[in-house]
Amino acid sequence: GKPLSFDERVALLTESSTLIGYVPEVTEVEGIRKIHFSIYNCPFNNRLSEHAELACVLHEAYLKGQVTALFEDNDFVQIESKVRDCDFCKYEILVKKD
Repeated sequence: GKPLSFDERVALLTESSTLIGYVPEVTEVEGIRKIHFSIYNCPFNNRLSEHAELACVLHEAYLKGQVTALFEDNDFVQIESKVRDCDFCKYEILVKKD
């Protein structure tokens, strides 16, 4: 079939993300699209004190897997992290315009 549009891919990402408690926000400035995730209720929260690095790797792998499947050309960056005493984790993903 024909490839999914950007909006269709964002809708799929939003649907799967909402299941685990966070919603992506999309911004576009001068043709550069960014997807922002703010994660307040980390599913690995109760493991952060003992296994923080592993918890982050697991969580990021889950997010990256979805983002990469939907947006092959992306730049995935963690902006804030509960491990570094932030109130929540925040990710920013740059995606190329269709």
